Amino acid sequence: MKQILTVLFISLLGLPIRAESIVGKWYCPKSFMDSLSLSIYMPDIEGYYQFENDSMFTLRIEGYLLSASSTAGLGSSPWKNPKWMRRGPKQQSFKMEVKGNYRIDGNAITTTVDLKNVDIDIDPGLNYPEVPGAWASWGEYYWKNSEFNRAEQQEIRAIVHERTIRRERIHVLRWNNLPVKVTSEGLQVGEGLTFPREKPDFEKIMEMEESRPHRSCRNTHSIEVYDASEKLSRRKGSAKRLLKAVRILEKEVKHDSCAFMLYDIGAAYADGIAGKPDSAKALMYLTKAAQARYRNAYSKLGSMYRQGKGGVAQDFSKAYYYYSKGADLEDKDCMYYKGYMLTKGLGCKQSYEEAVHAFLPAANWPDAKSLYMLGVFLRNGYGVEKDIALASNSLKRAAKMRCKEASEELTRKHEETFWGDENAGDGIYSSVPDSMPEIRPSAGINSLTQGNYSGCKGHYHWSGD
Repeated sequence: MKQILTVLFISLLGLPIRAESIVGKWYCPKSFMDSLSLSIYMPDIEGYYQFENDSMFTLRIEGYLLSASSTAGLGSSPWKNPKWMRRGPKQQSFKMEVKGNYRIDGNAITTTVDLKNVDIDIDPGLNYPEVPGAWASWGEYYWKNSEFNRAEQQEIRAIVHERTIRRERIHVLRWNNLPVKVTSEGLQVGEGLTFPREKPDFEKIMEMEESRPHRSCRNTHSIEVYDASEKLSRRKGSAKRLLKAVRILEKEVKHDSCAFMLYDIGAAYADGIAGKPDSAKALMYLTKAAQARYRNAYSKLGSMYRQGKGGVAQDFSKAYYYYSKGADLEDKDCMYYKGYMLTKGLGCKQSYEEAVHAFLPAANWPDAKSLYMLGVFLRNGYGVEKDIALASNSLKRAAKMRCKEASEELTRKHEETFWGDENAGDGIYSSVPDSMPEIRPSAGINSLTQGNYSGCKGHYHWSGD
């Protein structure tokens, strides 16, 4: 009897999940938001899946971020500033609704999502200022111009973010035969992704996050703090004044581990702008900023290890690691250098195909260097199908952004692979192997002995800088 019950219990464990068991509302965990690159923009964000009986589902996500006003952020009353400089706090918002179908096969789930059923609304929360009048002061003109550029950049970022979700992140919503089961913790999909039944307690989560490095400042800082941060970011002032700015921010981050202040301190120690470079302190502060998912920190860490600067030894593997992390957060410099290192095989396995996927999102910003690399890839068929028209378009866009390499590429009559393609059928090349063994020059040999030599000559362009 005991053996029969054991067999019965094991067979019940293997029973396929019923579609009715997942019907209802399941809240999205933070890891799911991260996979959509949402929580880095909106710390206060939540969402849920609603599965219906008719094999339909709806995903709704909403997030908000309150931007402090420029006057309040400086620690002064807004009424002490000129009328044209006053502006209240603005609330950035993100709303996303996705409708699709799902199917349960045994213990696996498959979802289908059509892009036309993905509705994304991003409000940057900033308004364009009024155009300065003919009698406007220099201060009013400068301030309004800065506000206009800030609003424009926020609007561009919102557009790029929406495109990124539609083009590069849509696969996160398309579950292809992923393992699924309902447990006491919630709906488990794939590996390590659990959607709970109950709404997460964000107050407790925020309390846990208080002591950790964070992207947005939790406190209102004095004008002295903002002035110190500006001096470090713009490299303004003598070494003595910059060192004083570092000390002010170091004291401030003990109470508020704000990412941009941690980054400014780390970058100052890495570049040695306030004295000699200090790699230990640079790595400590930059790593903390990176823990808060601050994109510039990953870019800085990657550059330090790629160039062997800031007191650290050159390490392409670490550089590629940090660039990859920054690329996941959509930093265009990290995207470019990740693609560059994949192109050359620096610190990673060489792959033209993966390099293309790294360059594409950065080119959408647009980024001149990534557009140039895509143009070269398209022109030569590196990792993609050769397309001269698209290559020319990409190179021209990069050239308009003053990319010298793109301008030079456009003046070349033929692509790099032209002569190889032209002479591919020539018998003289039949002895050239597909791959060459690793060849190292012998020490002390400066010239070859006179005589006749036969074999293959290979040339490799090394640019590991």
